[in-house]
Amino acid sequence: MKLRLLILFIIGGIVGFIIDTTYRSVAELTFSHQGFATSLFGFTFPFLPIYGFGLVIIYLIHRFVKNIAYKAIFFGLSLALLEFFGGMFTKLVLGTRLWDYSTNTLNILGHTDALHIIYWVVLGLLADYVFKR
Repeated sequence: MKLRLLILFIIGGIVGFIIDTTYRSVAELTFSHQGFATSLFGFTFPFLPIYGFGLVIIYLIHRFVKNIAYKAIFFGLSLALLEFFGGMFTKLVLGTRLWDYSTNTLNILGHTDALHIIYWVVLGLLADYVFKR
């Protein structure tokens, strides 16, 4: 189980980097890669730990929650909390802000918002579907 969680963490961090880079690049109409390693060390490392933790959380919900509606609720809440506390950690402990949703509707201190909660539910349900295969 521990090895599986470690592998999921690594896969999630790499796939998350790809998703995040693609999302930012499309939104900014130019290649954009912002992340944990880029901000701290000044070079691009294709891994975002927050997505690794997110995939582990999705997997654990997949294993222990069977009802699809409850899964969607748990995906949204748990991943929004992860994003919120990840944002607070990077801001308060590391002294950098990796994302800022303060201008978005229904944001929580700019660290998460309603739109991204919907994204997390969709990504969680997609990953849940993949885990079933």
